[in-house]
Amino acid sequence: MKRIVFATGPIARTPTRRQPRRAFAQLLSAALGLEVVVVVASTYNELAGLVHRGDAHVAWLPPAVYVRSCQRDGVQLLLETIRARGSVFRSALFVRTDASFQSIEDLAGHAVAWVDQNSCSGYLFPRISLFDRGVDPRTHFRRELVLGSHEAVVRAVEVGTASVGATYIDQVPGEDARESHPGWTMEVELDEMRPLMVSDPIPADTISVRPDVPAQVREDLSAALLSMHATEEGAEVILGLFGAERFEPGRIEDYEPIRRAIELSC
Repeated sequence: MKRIVFATGPIARTPTRRQPRRAFAQLLSAALGLEVVVVVASTYNELAGLVHRGDAHVAWLPPAVYVRSCQRDGVQLLLETIRARGSVFRSALFVRTDASFQSIEDLAGHAVAWVDQNSCSGYLFPRISLFDRGVDPRTHFRRELVLGSHEAVVRAVEVGTASVGATYIDQVPGEDARESHPGWTMEVELDEMRPLMVSDPIPADTISVRPDVPAQVREDLSAALLSMHATEEGAEVILGLFGAERFEPGRIEDYEPIRRAIELSC
């Protein structure tokens, strides 16, 4: 191989991540001695399609997209992203702070806003949490809106199109969930929303490769990414592009909860 196409999803589309994308490609290219091209998909389905068709050799895949790509295409888990600040990635179902709702049960007959059916924090994990509480989201809510982004979900709750929405939350042990950088702060102030339910921890985003990528390339790629955080420039790039502190070897068994979530969502 003389050229590697690395795909990532909507996480890398923002203007602030344009420079980290370029720097990441340059660092990885120098480490591998190969041309590296970073392509950005606008949706999770588009991202999965790039891998499925072979238009991308390696990809940042969120957990559910990895599991589905593994089942369909034999995609192989290479590394897990370790989030910054030692935080734990969870999902939160949130409402406006001035809303009268005090529990999930209070939301019966109201509308809920989801991100994407491939989103762990914005769809799959909150649904697991609901089912575990004996609440079937298919019948509990009057309407289920799938809006395509965390920002759109927050706006829907803000203006009242939905009474409750799902987004991510970084929960640090011992820290109040409301102060853990929840996804709604992309659109509104922290105190304008509050969580009603926080899920179990969500497995990390992955770096995954197609099965036809040569073994030596996989080894070199893994080594380059595992050591990238060791330099100041590399650490800044990983944080700026992926919101991560470093990469670690991936463990397939960590993603069993995702398989269960997908089964429940069918």
